[in-house]
Amino acid sequence: MQGKSNTGAPLIRSDGDGKTAKGSSWNGRKVGGRPGRRHHRSKAKAQKRRIKKYPVKEKTEATTIISQRQTPNRTMRLIPHLFALAGCFFIAPANADDDGLMDRLPNCEELVQKNECQNSPKKMMQDCPLACRKWQESRTKVEYAYIDEDQPSFFRLKAKNSTGSELGFEMFDGYLTIVANVLKDCMPGQIDLILNAMEHLHHVWPYSLEILVFPFSTPERDDEVIAFQTSIGCDPYFNAINKKGRRIHVMEEAKLNGDDAHPVYQYLSKQFEGRLGVGGMPTDLATFFIVTPDGDRIEAHIGISPGLLKHTIALHMERDL
Repeated sequence: MQGKSNTGAPLIRSDGDGKTAKGSSWNGRKVGGRPGRRHHRSKAKAQKRRIKKYPVKEKTEATTIISQRQTPNRTMRLIPHLFALAGCFFIAPANADDDGLMDRLPNCEELVQKNECQNSPKKMMQDCPLACRKWQESRTKVEYAYIDEDQPSFFRLKAKNSTGSELGFEMFDGYLTIVANVLKDCMPGQIDLILNAMEHLHHVWPYSLEILVFPFSTPERDDEVIAFQTSIGCDPYFNAINKKGRRIHVMEEAKLNGDDAHPVYQYLSKQFEGRLGVGGMPTDLATFFIVTPDGDRIEAHIGISPGLLKHTIALHMERDL
């Protein structure tokens, strides 16, 4: 017999033949009637049970919400005071530059005149970093030499590379050519760092740029190099310059100044007639010579950074090629 639920809907029961009959229930829930007891919890009761079961967590969440609402206002009120306080501590001294460099000694200018920045670089960079920086920037310069047709050409030179093979410079005719000198250093990783930077430049312009790197040593560094070779050897240096597969030309060791200077540097120094520096080629600053594809102009960039060198090469590529 068919009955009705409290809501007036007919109850369903199962007849046992797989069909659903009025008055039956399925999974604790009356079909066609009100939800079963398990699913009939009101939201208010569930909320009360949750609060009762987790009182600490609920209090913490409420506190966090209130704190988050109030924090921005407090921070905004404190910002002017924080900036004022920072200004009291970070005002640069009168003798400091924009990067915060400051000389510690009162006679730094006198020490610079005595060439101490070059003779004792480590000590001077601790005591007089600002004075030495200004001194170095004053030495950074660019010089130009123009080669007439009746003068000896750069492309007639020749030199041996680090493995002893002779290179004729006529192979560089038509390319923008860079001649760089790098200080011999047995410290692991130092020479690799420079050579990798040069290879990066060649990678940017692989079909129009040639780079020659001449390692050199100075009397001031000879004792240091010998001591390093005696203690741990100089294998990292020799492995770097003799590494196979390089796109740049790592040349033989060369002397930059004097009667026994390398023929390439004798040629380059002659073109600039003493304009490179006192005593000839600078040995404490990076010097890059840029030879135009026609060989009619040579530029000497003294003391420039690798980033500026890359920018200069890009300008040449637009103008000369």
